[in-house]
Amino acid sequence: MRRKGELSKVMVDQGWPHQVAVLANVESARFDEVLAAREELGACVRGHTFVSEGEFWNVTCFATAENAAEYQARFGGMPFDRNDRSADKPWARWYSGRRKG
Repeated sequence: MRRKGELSKVMVDQGWPHQVAVLANVESARFDEVLAAREELGACVRGHTFVSEGEFWNVTCFATAENAAEYQARFGGMPFDRNDRSADKPWARWYSGRRKG
């Protein structure tokens, strides 16, 4: 389900294809810095989360590879390939390295 005016996953993937996954507890500990970096680097207003091996991750999406690399350099994490995102239930699992589709 999507609310009127909200970006869909497809729209995010097309407009902001460079995605970075960072551990949720890292972003929580540096919350104000993360918000400032997202605004400075032009991150998409919508991201997503997932669970991998019992850890929660936040994915932030960028229009350019340079901005994604800068965000990753500041906060750690790793590049997120949207093709590794689960399309089935459970939807919030990351299948790193296993491309679907």
